Amino acid sequence: MIGIAAISAVFVELLARHVMIGGRLPFESTTIAILLGIALRAAGWVPMRCGPGLRQYEIALKFGIVLLGLGLSLVDTLRLGAHAALAILACVIVSPLFIYAVTRGAGLTRNLGILIGVGTTICGTAAIAVAAPVINARDEEVSYAVSMVSFFGAVAMVTLPMIGAAMAMTDTAFGIWAGLAVPSTPQVVGAGYIYSVGAGTQATVVKLTRNLFIIPAVFVLSLWCSRRSPPFTPARSGTSGYMSALPGFVFGFLALAAARSLVDAFALVPASAWSLTLNVAGIAAKALILVAMAGIGLNTRFRAMRSVGAVPLLVGTVATMFLAAFSFAIIRVFGVGL
Repeated sequence: MIGIAAISAVFVELLARHVMIGGRLPFESTTIAILLGIALRAAGWVPMRCGPGLRQYEIALKFGIVLLGLGLSLVDTLRLGAHAALAILACVIVSPLFIYAVTRGAGLTRNLGILIGVGTTICGTAAIAVAAPVINARDEEVSYAVSMVSFFGAVAMVTLPMIGAAMAMTDTAFGIWAGLAVPSTPQVVGAGYIYSVGAGTQATVVKLTRNLFIIPAVFVLSLWCSRRSPPFTPARSGTSGYMSALPGFVFGFLALAAARSLVDAFALVPASAWSLTLNVAGIAAKALILVAMAGIGLNTRFRAMRSVGAVPLLVGTVATMFLAAFSFAIIRVFGVGL
C-alpha cells in the first residue's frame, strides 16, 4: 500500500508539470492509488498471504482523519457539520425506508433489507456490523449485505466525482453530496479527495456527522424489531451497546479540532512552531489517506459479485442511485453548499 501511494504521488507530481485542465490536475493522487490498486487486484498480482495486512488499511485512514482535525477549528467543524445537518437527517430517515421497501418488494429477507438500508445510508459496513446482532441476522445475510454495500459504494466513489465535475459542482457542494451519498467512511474520503482536497475535507466532516446517527438508528431499530416480533431479544442493549457503535476516531478528530481552536484563540504555542506543526500534520494526514486509498483499491473484488444474481444486483443499483439522487435533490432544495 505504501509503495502504491508513493508511486501515485510521484506520478501526479510529474503529471502536474505537463497537464493542467481549468487550472487544476485532471486526476488526484488518490484516484491513481485506487485505480492502481484495483488493477493489481484484477490482474491477480496480489498474493493471498497479503490479505490480512491489506485489510488493515482503515488504520491508516482513521489516523489520517484524526490528523485532519488540526486543519479545522472546532467552530469551523461544527459549522460545516451543522450546515448539512438537515440534509443528513432527511437522508437517514427517508432512504432506509425506501431501500427496505425495494428489498422486500424484490423478495429479499427482512433482515437483509434492514442491513442493506442502514449500511447504504448511515455508515457502510460499520452500520451493518452494529445492526446485525440487534436484529439477530444470520451470518450469510451479514456477508451478503457487506458485499453489496462495499461493491456499490466503490462504484459510487468512482462515478460521483465524474458526475460532479460534469455539473461543475463547487468543492463544498460536492463534498456534502459525497458525504451524504457514499456509504462508508473510506469511500466517502476517497470520493471527496478524488474531486479535490477541499471537497475531501468537507466530505469527511459531513460523513463524521452522519456517523453519529448510528446511535439513534440502532435504538429505533431495536424498538421497531421488538414490537414487530414480541419474542425478539436484541443481542445488544443498553447505553453502552449503542455508544460502542460510534467510531472512536470521531472523538479523536473532534479533540484535535478543539485543540486547534484553543491554541489559535489563546496563542498557547509560538506562531512559528504551531505553523510547522500544522504543516507537518497536514502532510501526514494526506499521506495516511493516500495509503488508505491504495488499500481500498487492493481490497476491491469486482469478480465476487458475478455469482450474486441479477435481482440483488438490481436492488443494489436502485438503492445506490436513489441515495445519490435524493441527497442531490436535498442539497438543491435546501441550498446546502451552493
